[in-house]
Amino acid sequence: MAYCLAVDTSGKTLSLALSEDERILAERFIDEGLTHSETFLPQLADLLSELKLSVKDLDYLAVTLGPGSYTGIRIGLASMKSLAWLLDLPLFAYSSLRVINTHYLRELTAEEVEQHFNLTLLDARSGRVFSALYKGERGILPIANRQSSDLVAELKDLFYLGRSEKPTLYVSGDGASALQEAYAADPEAAQHFAISVLTDDLSGLRAKDLAYLAYRDYKQGERPGWEEAEAIYASPTQAERVRRDNLAKVKIRQAGPEDVDSVHRIELACFSTPWSRKSLLHQLDPENKITRLFVACREAESKDESELKSEEQNDEVDTIAGYQSPKSAEEILAYGGYTLHFDEAEILNIAVLDQARQKGVGRKLLTHLMRNAMSRGAERMTLEVRESNEPARRLYDSMGFKPCGRRKNYYEKPREDALILLWQDKS
Repeated sequence: MAYCLAVDTSGKTLSLALSEDERILAERFIDEGLTHSETFLPQLADLLSELKLSVKDLDYLAVTLGPGSYTGIRIGLASMKSLAWLLDLPLFAYSSLRVINTHYLRELTAEEVEQHFNLTLLDARSGRVFSALYKGERGILPIANRQSSDLVAELKDLFYLGRSEKPTLYVSGDGASALQEAYAADPEAAQHFAISVLTDDLSGLRAKDLAYLAYRDYKQGERPGWEEAEAIYASPTQAERVRRDNLAKVKIRQAGPEDVDSVHRIELACFSTPWSRKSLLHQLDPENKITRLFVACREAESKDESELKSEEQNDEVDTIAGYQSPKSAEEILAYGGYTLHFDEAEILNIAVLDQARQKGVGRKLLTHLMRNAMSRGAERMTLEVRESNEPARRLYDSMGFKPCGRRKNYYEKPREDALILLWQDKS
């Protein structure tokens, strides 16, 4: 028997729960418009008094990390970290968006959970939302502060046209109305995915579900220290905003046979032993159900030669010139792809034009490939990289790929070993 105190102060509501193992003994959910500094400690004292317990009876604690209200996050996290330090108790900490996801997953069967897309949203004001997309318990889109229209565009990229089934995204949280408006304003969104709003408030952000997550991990023997709990504010700096705005002009889409010439030119520019045009056409064939290739592109602009020369000297992503695509007025900056075999994907070439490197284009492309592969059931991914390619290795390492083998003399011109890297879903 172990007692847990779970607290959420990350949103406009205040939620506290006290559990004994997996059983909730008492819960408080306050939505009265009062500040957490006014309500948190009195409600905590009342909850303990009702159960005739004191803080010394507690065995572990749980708290939400955000995102959400900056002040609210600080109140809950500072209070619970202090309590964990004072009582020498484990402190389990989870994002508020994951707690909302858990609230609705607990209402489903195990089979439904595996196929369920939950889009959890918290209002960040001015049309922005703190957002995360889950398939079951697995994160597909990471937590971020997004403009709702940008989120719709990102979801369109993820759920590309031509899928065997159009997914339904179940939306919850008080950012749902902003997402609905952006979805309705985009005439193409409904062709990619449907939405079903479960709730447009914070009724799913409950401490009882936070306690459930903590009990599950506590039962598995985990004992995290208070110092491990770090707030998730998800608010970018000015420099990050500039980089994000530039990178937002780069779009990822699935490539088709009409892109073969642009993709082949990128191959020739990036690799000493490039794939042939014939090989690329096979990979781009719509009848090829195993392989998916994608391109990173930006809208082309009409410029004279002097403007283009000036742009080549500018290091911003939105001023990079790439290869003209016949599909539309686009410039293709990079391409990449993967093959899927059951639950394992092999990442193929990730090729980025020299002008677009070190600007986030490769990361954006790889992130899209991984999300797309995960949405189709991939639980493991592998790739090969030259041992001397330090920039690529740093990127792959930051994305969770770890060395698992070596292919001797795999590359030519120059001859060099390939490191085999592996990514595994650990959710």
